[in-house]
Amino acid sequence: MGMNHAGEIAHLCKIARPQIGVVTYVGPVHLEGLGSIAAIADAKSELISALPKNGVAVLNADNPHVIAMAQRAPCPVMTFGFDANATVRIVDAQIDERGLLTLSLQYKDEIIPVATFLVGLHNAANVAAAVTAAIAAGVPFDKACNAIGLVTPSSHRLAVIQANHFRIIDDCYNASPPSMAAALQVLAQNQGRKVAILGDMLELGAATDVAHLELGSLVAAKKIDVLIAVGKYSDRIVLGAKDSQGFEAEVYKVDDAIQAAKIAEVVVNKGDTVLVKGSRGVGLDIVVKALESLSGREEVSN
Repeated sequence: MGMNHAGEIAHLCKIARPQIGVVTYVGPVHLEGLGSIAAIADAKSELISALPKNGVAVLNADNPHVIAMAQRAPCPVMTFGFDANATVRIVDAQIDERGLLTLSLQYKDEIIPVATFLVGLHNAANVAAAVTAAIAAGVPFDKACNAIGLVTPSSHRLAVIQANHFRIIDDCYNASPPSMAAALQVLAQNQGRKVAILGDMLELGAATDVAHLELGSLVAAKKIDVLIAVGKYSDRIVLGAKDSQGFEAEVYKVDDAIQAAKIAEVVVNKGDTVLVKGSRGVGLDIVVKALESLSGREEVSN
C-alpha cells in the first residue's frame, strides 16, 4: 500500500481488509508530507494495527522502526532479516560473477540457497520478506524459495538492460536517499566506465538540500566517471560531488530529462554502464528510451 500522508494506509485497509501485512523498511522517504521518520513509521504501522487477530504481521527484524511495530500487532508476528532471531534469516548474501544476487535463507532448521535475477545486496531483505509472507500464507518454505528464481525486476526498478554496446541500469521509477545509495552501489560494482544520470529526489521537505548534497558526496565516494545531474536540485548534487576530495568525474547539470537524454546520447560510450535514477516526477524514462534507441536493445539481463 502506498502513502505520503498519515491516515492513507488506514483508509486503504478498510477497503482491502488485508490478512497479512508486510513492512519492509522505514527511512527518509515522504518527509515532505509526514515531517519525520517517526511519523513515517506511525503511518506505515497503520497496516499492522488494521490486521485481524487471525492475520500475520511480517516485519523487518533489522530495521528498528519496523520491528517496533510488533507491539501494535493484534495478531502473530513473523520476522525476516539478518538478525539471529528472525523467523526467516538471511544466512548469507552475495553478488555473483554475473552481477546477480544469491543468498541462503534459514527457516527453522532448514537452510536453502536461493539464486535470483535481481541486482543489489539490498534486495536480500526483499527476497526474505517475500518468502516470509509466502510462508505466512501457507506456502512451503522450499516452494517459496524456488519461486524466487522466477522473479524478474519490474520495469524501471533496477532493471538491467544489455544494449548492443553498453549496459543500462533502469531505476527511474522513483528515488529516495536509501534507494539512491543502493543503486549507486550496484553501479559501482560494474566494470568499465560508470555513468550516473541522477534526477531530483522529491517529497523530502526540509531535508531536500542536505539530501542532494549528500547524494553528490556519495557519487564522489563511489568513483563515478560521468555525472549528469537533472532537475531543480541538480546544482546541489553537483556541489556535493565537487566539494568532495578527489572528485574527478566529468560533470553535466541540466534542467530536465530531455536535455539529459541529449547529453547522454553524446557522452555514453561502448562498454559503459549507465545508471538512470530519479523521482518519477523527473521523467527519466525519456533518457532510458533515448539510450535504448541509440544502441538498440540486444537482450534484457535481469
